[in-house]
Amino acid sequence: MSKSNLKKWIVRVYLVLVSLVIFVIIVKDILQFSYRSHQVSEERYLLTLFKAQKSYFDKNGKYASQFSLLLLSDKVISYKYNLYLGTDVLYGHSDVNKNMELPAYLSAYLSNRGYVIFAIGQLDSDPALDIWMITEKGTPVHLQDDYYLQNQP
Repeated sequence: MSKSNLKKWIVRVYLVLVSLVIFVIIVKDILQFSYRSHQVSEERYLLTLFKAQKSYFDKNGKYASQFSLLLLSDKVISYKYNLYLGTDVLYGHSDVNKNMELPAYLSAYLSNRGYVIFAIGQLDSDPALDIWMITEKGTPVHLQDDYYLQNQP
């Protein structure tokens, strides 16, 4: 093999490797955007639940113990997340949701003085869950990020 052919071959291999690295970076960014879009949707949904609970409390003097009492339309039901309020569960539309349960270390609290609503989702195929919560204070909190955790319950 001549020197010029060797140089051409090295340049080609280098270009292929650079192209692969760029491809991996692009795919990673696309996946991260997809996960984040689900998370942003869930954050907005929890704010909708907070407003519905506040309205229910203003009318009834207590917080709703079931999601059905909040009169939410099917259009706002979460797709990738299950919702937990006291003993009530609102399952998302995804088939994966039917097998997810509230982890034992969390408690969906409900009383006349306050509540905690949890949103539990599975955004990928690892064992880690995406966990959000909101209370009567009205600030959504991202407790566990499925995208960044790989081996947590």
